[in-house]
Amino acid sequence: MAGGGAKMKRLDFKARTPEESLQRAREFLKVMEKRRSVRQYSSRSIPEGVLETCIQTASQAPSGANKQPWTFALITNDKIKSQIREAAERRNELFMEGEPLGVGSMIWRRLVPTKKRSSWRSLQR
Repeated sequence: MAGGGAKMKRLDFKARTPEESLQRAREFLKVMEKRRSVRQYSSRSIPEGVLETCIQTASQAPSGANKQPWTFALITNDKIKSQIREAAERRNELFMEGEPLGVGSMIWRRLVPTKKRSSWRSLQR
């Protein structure tokens, strides 16, 4: 492979009948219809490995030219979580006033500086 990158993983594709495709699409719609935005959170702990697995799943999402222009961070430090919440609230206020979205990423970079890009990392400072 050019550029010395990782070897391309072969696609494991199973063709489905139109009926199977429709059934799977309807099942997925039922799952997605239950999705809600949540703004009140439980203090209950999440079992070890669950969030890491969710992040690994999200990192599999396709992107244009496989650029994957995102960074995932698992924040466990309460102080950092509070700073992010406050920054997000400030960003939301700016957005409601018509400010371009790029400001949010600048706030994030100030809170969680990274020297190198990675698909995700855990912050426990």
